[in-house]
Amino acid sequence: MPASRCGAGCCLASLQCCAGAGLKALILLATPRIEPPGFRLREYAEKHVFSKTEAEGEFEITFRIRKEAGQFLLETPLSKDQKAQPKRNWIYVTATVPDTWQCIWWLQSFGSAIEVLNPPGLRKEFVEMTRGLAKLYLKKKVVN
Repeated sequence: MPASRCGAGCCLASLQCCAGAGLKALILLATPRIEPPGFRLREYAEKHVFSKTEAEGEFEITFRIRKEAGQFLLETPLSKDQKAQPKRNWIYVTATVPDTWQCIWWLQSFGSAIEVLNPPGLRKEFVEMTRGLAKLYLKKKVVN
């Protein structure tokens, strides 16, 4: 896992992660673009901006997800090596997944319906994010 990722799943120091976040307008120029020889914008964007992080590759993850949220994993596995075991109200899953921001964001999208068990570094990130959220939400009352 990249060390520079903040608890919100975003690397604030990297334009690659937050590409386009500060855009206010796009202007179409009349002049044709000039691409350096061998450079392909689509390939660059897929590899560096919208898909892989600096640490490309895969990792093995183990998590448990509430049955009502993760039932689909019994029919649509995350990977060829996925193992899914229903136990009471949870489904325990182990799979090899791509090391991408999208994967982390996908996990985070389940909120309290998922618990990352391994790898330890990713679990620590989720613990830190949860502590930060608890501080934020338990600190003050909402002002209308």
